[in-house]
Parts: sequence; structure tokens; C-alpha cells
Amino acid sequence: MARPERLVSSSETAHASLSNNVAISKKPSTGPETAASIWTGPKSVPVCSRDIGGATVTFKNGVEVSMLSMPSDFSAVCLSNIPLGTTVQKICETLAIAGYMDLSPASIQLHHVPQTSNMSAQIKVADPDFARKLMQITKSTVDIYGKAIPITVSQQTAKSELGMNRLQLTSVSCSWHVPETEAEVRYDSGVTASKILTSIKSAQLDGRRVIFRELDHNYVKIGNLSDHTTTDALIHFLAPIGLPKSITWTRSPKNLEIRVKTSLEKCVTLVEWLVNPRSHGNEVKATAKFRDAEAARIAVKTLNHTFLDPIMVNLSVQSIISVKLSVSQRILEVVKPQLLGFNSLWATYRTNIKIYEDTGKAYNQLRIHGENKDDVARVKSRVERILAGHIAVDGVTILSNKFFFQGTSASAFLAKVMLSHDVTIVRDYQKMALRLYGTSAKVLAAQTDLVSKAATLEALSKAIVLDSTSLEVALRGGFRRVVAALGKDQVRMNMISVPKRILVNGTERQVAQVEEILREFAMELPTNEEEELCPVCWTPSTATAASAPCDAYKDVAERDKEFKKWKEENDVRDCPKCTTPIEKRDGCNHMMCKVCQIHICWFCMETFDVRSATYAHMSKAHGSWMD
Repeated sequence: MARPERLVSSSETAHASLSNNVAISKKPSTGPETAASIWTGPKSVPVCSRDIGGATVTFKNGVEVSMLSMPSDFSAVCLSNIPLGTTVQKICETLAIAGYMDLSPASIQLHHVPQTSNMSAQIKVADPDFARKLMQITKSTVDIYGKAIPITVSQQTAKSELGMNRLQLTSVSCSWHVPETEAEVRYDSGVTASKILTSIKSAQLDGRRVIFRELDHNYVKIGNLSDHTTTDALIHFLAPIGLPKSITWTRSPKNLEIRVKTSLEKCVTLVEWLVNPRSHGNEVKATAKFRDAEAARIAVKTLNHTFLDPIMVNLSVQSIISVKLSVSQRILEVVKPQLLGFNSLWATYRTNIKIYEDTGKAYNQLRIHGENKDDVARVKSRVERILAGHIAVDGVTILSNKFFFQGTSASAFLAKVMLSHDVTIVRDYQKMALRLYGTSAKVLAAQTDLVSKAATLEALSKAIVLDSTSLEVALRGGFRRVVAALGKDQVRMNMISVPKRILVNGTERQVAQVEEILREFAMELPTNEEEELCPVCWTPSTATAASAPCDAYKDVAERDKEFKKWKEENDVRDCPKCTTPIEKRDGCNHMMCKVCQIHICWFCMETFDVRSATYAHMSKAHGSWMD
């Protein structure tokens, strides 16, 4: 069965690459730039991008669409262990030298790794083959200032209500228990093992009671040592008996750590290795990162529940499921205590949350990671609910009065509500909704103020119902005269309602003024019934034939003509029910419109309410499901 195809818009015909060519400096840099940048490539043209319905739409100046991309049109890589001070320009130059020339600086995001002297870089390009091609060109490693920098492929997940989430499956968690530390001590023939055992029957070192065992005539094993005990401390401890000839540490945390790392490196190529500080107990945890998810899977399959040495120290290797979310700094400041509270519930969720906070940036990254996909999914769901906040509603209706989303008066009002109730209000322009953050009681109190304000605005809004005659007057120029008289903030025309209305935010006197303007304008209009109206400016087309608005209409008409031609060349058809353009890429001839959910026979464009009826029709009428 064919999957429902994505909708097609005319903007896709104008798809253009935004990549810039890189100009390489003849004299390579030898260290992180501290003076003027060596970047000599062309500056990119300012663009604005927005995520709309899961697609990334890039606009030129104004509102002209320059590019539309789906999540599957992108691929990304991550560079790790980058020296502190490395610039975006240096990364572009390095990749250009390695062989990848078409990289825009705008596609690179640099982040400082907390508690280290390293940085990481996320490179995301509108090319689904970018990551694969870069890995082939660079062999998964590039050189920056003489340091080998590993490159790993990043994975993208579907877009949620709060933006794109990045899924990472390239890391594993390693854990093992450190047994008691032991040292083998050898003496010259003058000091025998029996003398040591006689002299030190019960002694403590670094707060632990040490245990002696004779191995041979002048060879002793000392056990139950603290892993903090050093060779110098042990020599000082044994000095009253005599200085040992040699000390060999047979079991120590460092030895086991080296064995774990070596085992991983024998299995697959290791990119990063980080041992977590031990807070208590004998369990050691470390994180290993590989170049791709397959390498991590092999490490788990090969090494989980294996033994490190003859004393049977069990090694546990588990996959780490990691999801990164981009969060507004304003929202993060409010909900940070709630988010970090999940870390105290480790026993319940077995999942950690880490915040990469930079107060100088508008957005920061939040990472949710754990070893169980179900636990990570549960925490991610709860985190997204916290980040979504409470959408202000009046009953069950979202407060979307346009007053809240424009003008300084709205900003001042919202600031007053936030100050009065100690909440944060974020305006979601895409959904035309107000998101509230704070305690439940404070959020509800703030919502009450917002509902009250909306009710007041609604009371001031008066509607003038337009019959067919008055609608024609309004469309042929009467409404433009009303706006000129009262101002665009005071009046608007509701073309969606039935019947059409002019909404006036003002007094009864202003409503009467609007009605009088429309009556006067009607007297001035010619009585030519055949006169056409410009669909852009709503004025008679004969009166504005040489004006800019009608030139704009001609441009729109020309674009529609090009789009129609493109549809014919690519067999893009309009949905028989809602007229949404649909493109069939492959598969059988059963299609389903994403907008109205109708089922379509692509042979004859007949529609059906259910899938089974479509297949029955194709079998009977066309003898096949396929072309």
C-alpha cells in the first residue's frame, strides 16, 4: 500500500542551495585563533527559518519563501574533543582542506563541554547524504591544531510540539565493581615473610585493616588496601621492618579501568572515554562513545557480562539512549528546578537530565539519557509537558485574541501580569497561544487576569454584518477608506465568518462612523456590474491596472501558471475533495489525502471513505492495484 505522500507547494519549485564555497588560507593556522579571523569566504545572505508543520521553511527578505525542507532532507554529524578556542571558520577551513568544500558557517554550532577544556560541534546540512559523504572523505577523523578530532553521525527524530529532538545511540555505559586493592611486596633475603607477619599482626593503613599473606620465603601479598593508598604511603608503612625491594600492584582501580578501555578498543573504534568520579561504594561507571550506533551495539553484544580478570570481576555494558531538546532560556530559568528534580528520582526512572546552559544564548540544550528506552521515553514525555507549560484558556477555548500578540500595550500588560503573579508568559506565535509557567495556583491566577482582559476586549469589539451589497462596497475600496479613517488596529474584516463581518474595536459612535463611510463610498461607486476586482487589493482592476498592487497580482498569477505547469509535468493532482495538491512518488495506486483523509484511486481519482473500498474498486474496475 502506498504511504500518504507529503503535500506539495509552489515554493518547492524554487528550492535553492544556501551553501557557500570556502576560500582556504594558504598559510594554515597552528593554534586556536586569538586575533583576527582567517576566514576569507563570502558572507552568507541573511535568511530567516521557521519550523512549520514539521517542515523547515526558509524565507528571504520579506516573506518570500526561498526553500522548504522536510526532516528527511537533512543529515548531521558531531565533532568531539575540539580544542577550546577553535572557531567556526577554522572548522570550515579544516573540512575544506580534507575535501569537503561546500559548507556554510551557518550550519555549524559550537558548544563548550562543561568541566573540560574541549568543545563539540554539531554540523547540520540540508542534504540527506551529507553525513555519509563527509565520513567517506574524512575517514571519520580530521586534524585540528595537530589533534585528531573524531566525527560521528548524529540522528534526527521527529519534530515534537517544542521543536526538533536529536536522538543519539552512539554511547554505552560501562560499570564494574572494584575488588579490594592488593600489592605484592618482595624483600631481600634479610627480611623474611615470617618476620613481616610476626612484626605486623594487626595494623591499619589509610583507615583500613590490612591483611598479610605469605607467598614464599621473602614474598608477601598485602590485601584490603584502600584504592587511595599510594606506593609512597605503603613504603612508609613498611619502613620499620625494612624497605622492600619491589612493590607490584596486582589489583587497582586504574588497572581495571585500563582493561575495560582496552577491551572496548579491541572490539570497535572508541571516540570518547570518560570515567565518572566515584561518590561512594566500589562501583565504577564510565561512558564510552563510538562513531555510530552500530559500533555501540557491537560493544554491548560482545562485552556485556564478560569478566575482566581471573578474579572474575563482572563487566556490564549497556546502551545509552540519549535525546537532546532545544529549550528557550526564558523557559529554562523557570522550569529548571522541576527538570533537575528528576535526577533525585533515579531509583524510579533510571534516567538523568543534564542541562547545557549558556545564559548568553536564547536557546540551550537539554539532554535526557538512560539505559532503558521505556524509562527515557517516560521522562521525555513528562519533560515535554513541563516545557509546554499551561496554555491559557477560557473554559476550553484557547485565548488567542490578537491583542496579546502585537503592540507595546500588550507587552506592558503581560509584563504586569507576570510581575503580579510571579509567572512567566511566553507568546507562541505559531499556535497563537499564551504559555504560562509557574506553580499551579499562580498560573491559574494569571489565567484569570488574561480571561478578564479578553472579555473586556470582546465587549469593546462590535460587529457590522455585511450583506451582499455592503460586502461588495467594502471589497471595492470601502474597507480601505475605513482603515484610513480609524486605523488598522481599530478595524478588521472577518472573511472566514458567514456572513462576512467588519469588526470594530471601539465605541458605538465609531461603529456608526464605519457605517457612514461605507454608505458614502457606495454613492461614489460606478454601477458597472461586470467590473472585476483585484484579488490582491480589492479595488476595481481597471482603476489600478498600472499600480503596484495589480503588478503584484500579475506576479502571483504568473507564479500560479508556473506551478500549474510543474504539476502537469510531475503528475501532481488536486485532491478531488479538498483540492490539496498531492504527489505520488511510488507504490500502489491507493492514495490518502493528509488534509481531508479521503481515500483516492489514482487510476481514475474516484474517492472512498475507507481504504478497503478503494482496493476493492481498483481490483474490480482496473484489474490491479499497480500501474
